[in-house]
Amino acid sequence: MIRSMDMLYHQYKLMAVISACVICIGTTSKSHACSAFSLADESISVTGKSYDWDIGHGLVIVNPRGLVKSFDFLGQGTDDTWISKYGSVTFNQYGRDLPQSGMNEAGLVIEVLWLNETSFPPDDARKDLDVSRWIQYQFDTAASVDDVITSFERIQIRSNITVHYFISDRSGNAAIVEFVEGKRIIHSGNTLPVSAITNSTYVNSLEYLETLIGSGSTHEPAAGPGSLNRFVRVAKGLKDFDGEEEPDPVVYAFDMLDEVKNPGYTQWQLVYDQKTMMIHYRTAGNPEIRKIDMEALQFDCSIPPGVLDIHASPDANGTLPWKAYTQAINRALIDETYNETPFLAATPDSIRALVAGYPDKAICKPEEHNTTPSGG
Repeated sequence: MIRSMDMLYHQYKLMAVISACVICIGTTSKSHACSAFSLADESISVTGKSYDWDIGHGLVIVNPRGLVKSFDFLGQGTDDTWISKYGSVTFNQYGRDLPQSGMNEAGLVIEVLWLNETSFPPDDARKDLDVSRWIQYQFDTAASVDDVITSFERIQIRSNITVHYFISDRSGNAAIVEFVEGKRIIHSGNTLPVSAITNSTYVNSLEYLETLIGSGSTHEPAAGPGSLNRFVRVAKGLKDFDGEEEPDPVVYAFDMLDEVKNPGYTQWQLVYDQKTMMIHYRTAGNPEIRKIDMEALQFDCSIPPGVLDIHASPDANGTLPWKAYTQAINRALIDETYNETPFLAATPDSIRALVAGYPDKAICKPEEHNTTPSGG
């Protein structure tokens, strides 16, 4: 029994390391400098994300509604479950159900970025999830920023990985969730004057912005991947945006992403148009902007989920080469990315198999899902 518990403990620690790979690792290196923001007014809700990392492999995955999923990731024996009320499309680099980015069919977008200052509150009686599965849980169960915030009443994040989250919804609401000095801090509404984050606390980012422009200073932020300077450049882009005059907010969002681009390390540029339910993206491996129409996808859990290589191009008719998801495809991605990530290359086959097989634990019960997504 002791040996079994010891093994599970070490597996859990390894999964914490794996979760770190699902986000932008570190902020001191120029290769790990992510940014996220939201453009919103009465008619526009567009969210952009720049993902910087050393490798660019990934899958775009259609996640069905109607799945009963287990909180039990490593075989600890818990029977706790949740139901995916909403389908989603996610961008995954280290396995299905461990997303870095995505949008659900209610128009909810969640981005996760590294934050060195993170300190999670102590564990309590709430159900817990790691930093990555928490994102998929929200895509499965939440339709709005308010839903995500309310979920903290029943769900906690258990991890040693230091992150913060940017959340936006179809109505144009946005929030930043951080964990600093053991406390959960939420910036939204009047406490979110700039709808953006990089890799510094939101308070520090605003203070730095104030030193440059709040007093009327004409000093321009330095170029380069530094977190605070990226925040200022994004803030300027948000301030300059005029929804009535700008003909295409998606194009504008890509221009903003180019302002924080880190040549050689920016792997994915993602833009979500939450009003039209369209996803636009390009990658270092394929600079062509591709589009995914969420309303044209099948989210029925009785149908094998669609999966797409993130670098794939559409055919002459503009159709992307979706395939039916299989555990083998998931495992191939895991092996490819683990082998190219130095601190994961030695991960044993048994752990890789657990990660690859976890999504197949879900049970399809189509009658359980909400068939009328909403979110503004």
